[in-house]
Amino acid sequence: MKNIKIPLFFSGGSALKELSIEFAKREIFSYHIITSFDSGGSSASIRDFFKMISVGDIRHRMCALARDLDMSSIFSYRFSKTASNSEILNEINQFLKKIDSDKIKSDLEFFLNSITEKFPLQNGSLGNFIITGGYLKNGRDWDKTLKEYHRILNVCGEVIPISEDFADIITHLESGESIKKQHLITGKEVTRLKSPIKKIELSEKTFITKRANDVMALANLIIFPIGSFYSSLIVNFLVGGVLESINNNSCEKIWIPNALPDYETYNLTIEERKNILLNYLNPQKSDYDINISKIITESFKNDGFLDVSKLISTLELDIL
Repeated sequence: MKNIKIPLFFSGGSALKELSIEFAKREIFSYHIITSFDSGGSSASIRDFFKMISVGDIRHRMCALARDLDMSSIFSYRFSKTASNSEILNEINQFLKKIDSDKIKSDLEFFLNSITEKFPLQNGSLGNFIITGGYLKNGRDWDKTLKEYHRILNVCGEVIPISEDFADIITHLESGESIKKQHLITGKEVTRLKSPIKKIELSEKTFITKRANDVMALANLIIFPIGSFYSSLIVNFLVGGVLESINNNSCEKIWIPNALPDYETYNLTIEERKNILLNYLNPQKSDYDINISKIITESFKNDGFLDVSKLISTLELDIL
């Protein structure tokens, strides 16, 4: 009998949604270290108002890994982009009447009591509101809050923010231009960058969360997966303590490069992206010796999307 592999993924956003859903179906336990510097989307208002890390990607991954599909559906519910605040508040009150959980009701009400009348609720995620309320009610304790909602959603695995420190991604382009804010470089909310990225950095000093550091020692397979190359993957390595944790774990380290276009990398080849990845994993004047033992490029369908079953088989994650 083979030892059970416990994979750890560095990522953010929705790139691993289908894989995570399949993990929950097959009861494959995994760790997900989520970048916490997303400045766009509907969670931006929450992030800026409360000066906290972005909750959207954390909630999204927890819902994808959830075994309670009804609860996941509630947490994934999104309000209208065009409705007024009063209309959305009326809709929330209807949800409060239907939700059979004092914990969720209490946290949602705490969130509503913590915002102002002008706070934009449009396009907001109900799950983001609930988790933020719990986080604030728990005295800004992410560990306690995430444990509570992992249990409520019955998450198969564990989702952990890379850092609890508030910072922005600063992107320096080859043209000499510098861009502050993550959502301005992904090509999702704005047009494609006019110049390739030269390097990225964080606006403030940040440090790895204790839980992220702990699980990096427990994982026996570290995976750098598909997703936005700089803002979902590389940025994790700029957080203080992360490279030390990766370097201290001698397990196999795998990279799954994007098969679909990534606006952050222009037309860089796999070899060019690999060299960039290794440079961030092993910065100058460091004593790290972090290598990529395997690059997986064959686990994709003809349309460029991930072949989830093939990847799981390749990684031997469902074999004991």
